[in-house]
Amino acid sequence: PELTLGVIHLNHGLRGKKSDEDARFVQKLSESLNLTCFSRKINLHLDPQLPKIGLEATARKLRYEYFNSVRVTEKYDVITTAHTGSDFIETVLLNLLRGTGISGLRGIDAESATHVRPILAYTRPQIEDVALKLGLVYRTDASNADWRFTRNRIREGWLKLLNPLEIQTLLREMLELGRVADDVVKLMEESCKKLEKQQVKAINPGKILLDIPRGTGYFSALWKALFDKAFQHVTGIKTGLSERHYRSLKWLLETGQSGQQIRLPNDCSVIRERSRLCFVKAGLDEWQSTVIQSGEDRTISFFQVKLESVRTPETLFTDKRTQYLPDAAEGWLLRPWESGDRIKLFGHSKFAKVSDILQAAKVAPHLKKWWPVMLHGDEIVWIPGIVPSEFARIKANTSSLVRVEIVLNFESAE
Repeated sequence: PELTLGVIHLNHGLRGKKSDEDARFVQKLSESLNLTCFSRKINLHLDPQLPKIGLEATARKLRYEYFNSVRVTEKYDVITTAHTGSDFIETVLLNLLRGTGISGLRGIDAESATHVRPILAYTRPQIEDVALKLGLVYRTDASNADWRFTRNRIREGWLKLLNPLEIQTLLREMLELGRVADDVVKLMEESCKKLEKQQVKAINPGKILLDIPRGTGYFSALWKALFDKAFQHVTGIKTGLSERHYRSLKWLLETGQSGQQIRLPNDCSVIRERSRLCFVKAGLDEWQSTVIQSGEDRTISFFQVKLESVRTPETLFTDKRTQYLPDAAEGWLLRPWESGDRIKLFGHSKFAKVSDILQAAKVAPHLKKWWPVMLHGDEIVWIPGIVPSEFARIKANTSSLVRVEIVLNFESAE
């Protein structure tokens, strides 16, 4: 069958003129081989992900995004990269240093639906020997010798202590270990799907709530796989958690109190909620006070609010999410509750602390800080989903009402 080849290069702009020279080298080599070359230059330091995931991870993310966009738009089937066995060894060792689970032992995939790495079974010195014998000219990235990067210290430090035969043996064993680890991970993923159906109690973009029964072997391989999936769901990245992160989760489960939390990488927080863990993207539930008018229907943070004016019916149906209030032409204020807030409860003459009411209602800790209260002027008239104030009393001469419905798009309590 006919094979169409192209060349693709992303200039990260990290080494100034040297980076530009690399790009020109790739362009000229492509032209000499009569191959189409796709090339782009970016300013990596301007990417907003850089402070969060680091230089190497950001560069890799942007590189593969560009590669895949060209593959799709230009209708290529796969992307072929020149990862070597040396890259494989470095990746596994790097994963171990960072505290990998089983998934990190897989190293680099030899192939996937969109990527092929055909020289993964050969070390970098072997590839360089072939290039030398064939008289091939190539360029070396000077940053590969920069010892500020852990991968480079592994390459130029640890691995330099081994002779070529030992490197070959290490690669062979690691490749086999990677295949076994891949099989184990796939089996765990199948089992994890069953556990997921039982233990995932709520899921939204950027948030997932897991039920953790008492006495659970929290850190069996299966539960670790579930925690990895929760972390990946929240962050959108493919890597799992390290052993250090599992130890933090273990502390949270075994000794942490409801409401305590830990921070994981990539802006992921895990909050203890009695017998549950909530994995949530940092800042996901934050919102600001807002005025709402009759006829509005909109989503604010973790809830949806709908207001409509109604005539006074003979029977008023209310539940935790629906409340009737005397109409107010000036609108209503919704805001997150604040320390010191008080409400005059329906049927009571005294005021109660909103904090005590939320505590008694067992509002989930990850939502408690941002729980809404509804105000008329300066008076709190309703704590949605929990209790109204005396203001909600409908009198005989009340002719116009507003019906407020607030629906949570995530679980709020046990």
